[in-house]
Amino acid sequence: MTAIILDGQLKSALSAVRSLGAAGIFVSTGAERASGMALHSKHAKARFIYPSPYVDQAGFVRAVRAEAIRLGEKPVVYAFSDATYLSLYGARESLKNDMTLVFPDSKSVEIAFDKAATYSIARVSNVPTITTHMPVTTEEVERLGVTLRYPTVIKPRKSVSWQEEKGVFGSAEFVHTKEELGAAYARLREVCGEPPLVQERITGEEYGVEIIAHEGKPLALVVHRRIRSLSPIGGASVLKEIAPRGALFDMLTTYARKLTLELMWEGPIMVEFKVDSDTRTPKLMEINGRFW
Repeated sequence: MTAIILDGQLKSALSAVRSLGAAGIFVSTGAERASGMALHSKHAKARFIYPSPYVDQAGFVRAVRAEAIRLGEKPVVYAFSDATYLSLYGARESLKNDMTLVFPDSKSVEIAFDKAATYSIARVSNVPTITTHMPVTTEEVERLGVTLRYPTVIKPRKSVSWQEEKGVFGSAEFVHTKEELGAAYARLREVCGEPPLVQERITGEEYGVEIIAHEGKPLALVVHRRIRSLSPIGGASVLKEIAPRGALFDMLTTYARKLTLELMWEGPIMVEFKVDSDTRTPKLMEINGRFW
């Protein structure tokens, strides 16, 4: 078969191009810009540029479809960001005759890409979560701001959302006073179009359980520990190590398997945890329902 790799500007996409290319699979690599690193791999046998799904979601979908039609034989399409994944997911019915897409059902995708829904299903599944508040009015935020221990975390419900056909990327922020909380809440609500979440700040190590699943059951699984991040306050990781087997490994994989099965997930998924340094209890941070 042939494959289309998207997000060619990301190192995860480069890894996939190298892996599939070395296995003898014909790979067409796409990116938002010609400088995308994966486009310049010797394993990228074809290349194309597409509009950013943040700016022109419909144009992005048209470009991927055109490349799939050009290649023929319904190439398998791999997405490495929320923006490309969700754009393809939203257009899946119109694309399914031209390419091979691997998605779980709609309810599972909505849960995995919405942190509020993720925490709800985790609690039902007896998976520990970070204490999370979901205020919906300014008055609730004001009352909450008096009771919190600072610094605290405020984050959008979704990493990517579209407002008036323009994509918005949201990330977590630390706030140190109730005044900062109120300002950040108002800003994120306006930008993202929905109330953000407020979370307790947990100190400790971060772990991820990566799974390839079929009908909610892992076909392959690995656990990593984050050693270093791009930013001192979090964000993308730049150095990790495989976690050894033991009591913590067993807890992490048990919780990740529970969520993956509850979602009846199909394809790649990463379940991310923070291990509380005081209690050594893993607490769910988020789910990435795509390659990481």
